Amino acid sequence: ELGALFFIKVPLLTLEGDMSSYSAKIESLEPEGNKIPFAENLLPRAKAGVFDSAVKKLLADIRNDGIYHFKMSGTVTVKNIFGRNVVEEPLPVRYLLPNRTRSIDIAVLPPPNTESLPFLHRVFKSITYNLKTNTYLGPYSAIVTLNIPDEPPVIKSVNFWVIPWQFWLTLGILIAGGLFVFRKF
Repeated sequence: ELGALFFIKVPLLTLEGDMSSYSAKIESLEPEGNKIPFAENLLPRAKAGVFDSAVKKLLADIRNDGIYHFKMSGTVTVKNIFGRNVVEEPLPVRYLLPNRTRSIDIAVLPPPNTESLPFLHRVFKSITYNLKTNTYLGPYSAIVTLNIPDEPPVIKSVNFWVIPWQFWLTLGILIAGGLFVFRKF
């Protein structure tokens, strides 16, 4: 069985007035991860939530309001409290169909590809990835820039907090235990 999908540029005729050729908007943008439930009461300004490790994925709902389909392009940037870019990744390539909303998973911190590496390199990459994702601490903002043909880009941002309390508590207990054993002997 062989199937084909054709995209044909045909203007949409409506009674509501003119529609622009290319138009889109980001309806929602939310970080995905393990939230700390009690921390949202302590930090009410973190509307998107408080997470126990770095946010690895963002969920975006993008609606194409134009009459033509187009290939999505743009970037997602994560900034720390000082305004420094921590991560800048391109948006995944997807087609946005007219008058449709599409949910997009945007990988911000994808795990490293370690399939072809030797064992020690794999372990080293895994340790550095875990250290990187667990050393994020404080407020962050994610900014998604969606490029639209023949139109200015659409920008949407979301703020969230990262408090990796489990990692730092475990590390603190290990260091305190090591110091205790060192002083005892």
